Amino acid sequence: MGPLLIALSSIGSALGGLAYGGMHVRTPLPRQLPVAMALLALPLLAHLPVGNPWALAPLAVVAGTLIAPAMTVVSLLVSRYAPAGSTTEAFTWSSTAIISGVGGGMSLGGVLVEHIGANGAFGLAAAAALTGSAIALSLRRAN
Repeated sequence: MGPLLIALSSIGSALGGLAYGGMHVRTPLPRQLPVAMALLALPLLAHLPVGNPWALAPLAVVAGTLIAPAMTVVSLLVSRYAPAGSTTEAFTWSSTAIISGVGGGMSLGGVLVEHIGANGAFGLAAAAALTGSAIALSLRRAN
């Protein structure tokens, strides 16, 4: 069911991106990022008590709705803070980090599911999102 759940998450991401793009959020971008990252952890934690793979389908859509807004905030922050003349390089590094993280996370997720089960993998994914939120919060305070 992995490919189906990833597809549903992608649909949720598209819907979340459309919704976020249509909103007029007044909160400054640096404050949005830690919140977006922390919100990503919530549907991942909601996966923990679910034992039926079919019951994961709606959770995959909900989890996906938070991905595009979080990545949009990251892109907007990169465009804001990249030094003049270095925007392309900054986006290249940002994209490389995101794609490497997604690829590595998916690979590690498969290994984790085999060794500690789906609940362990979802729990660690939620922990990673919360860690990202804490890092984003600490960076915001440093600026």
